[in-house]
Amino acid sequence: MVVSIGGAESKIPISVVDHFANNKMKARRMSYDECFCNISSNCTSQANLVDKYLNQNISVRGLKIGCLSSESFLQSTLECFYDLNCIQLIQNYTNYEYNNNSKNSFIPFSSTNMTKILINTTISQLIDELFVDDWNITLNYSSYYRQCSPIDCSYSYIQKLNSIHTLQLLIGFQGGLTIILQ
Repeated sequence: MVVSIGGAESKIPISVVDHFANNKMKARRMSYDECFCNISSNCTSQANLVDKYLNQNISVRGLKIGCLSSESFLQSTLECFYDLNCIQLIQNYTNYEYNNNSKNSFIPFSSTNMTKILINTTISQLIDELFVDDWNITLNYSSYYRQCSPIDCSYSYIQKLNSIHTLQLLIGFQGGLTIILQ
């Protein structure tokens, strides 16, 4: 019996120990590249497509498989999507129906437009960089001032009383009262 949690890579094989007495189930330890899911949830390894007719595994560059779907996704790269052959491999092993309609065709990514993002950059790194290849920041204060054209410029400074200021205020108040009352 196989229980699937979240996705195809999250299968937890469970063997039924006793059908009639207690209905207990015992989970088998899953591991990916000598990393065990019961010890660390971010275990991953290379994702493979299984060709049942040729009885072979075909690796998909950049895609990871592991204990958690989210962790596998974050540690994967978009490497396969830069290569038309890899895209066609995925299309052949999934239920993708291709026709000559341009809406359904996949065009590989181009690395020539990228300045600092490498092909083997992980999804996690892309998220950390907000999927932005390069920030173009131009500061122009005079243009900002002309566009806003403020009539008046002012600011407020709010200061809380501290112990030294309070002491000075009390001494000054006492000195003023002493002079007035004499």
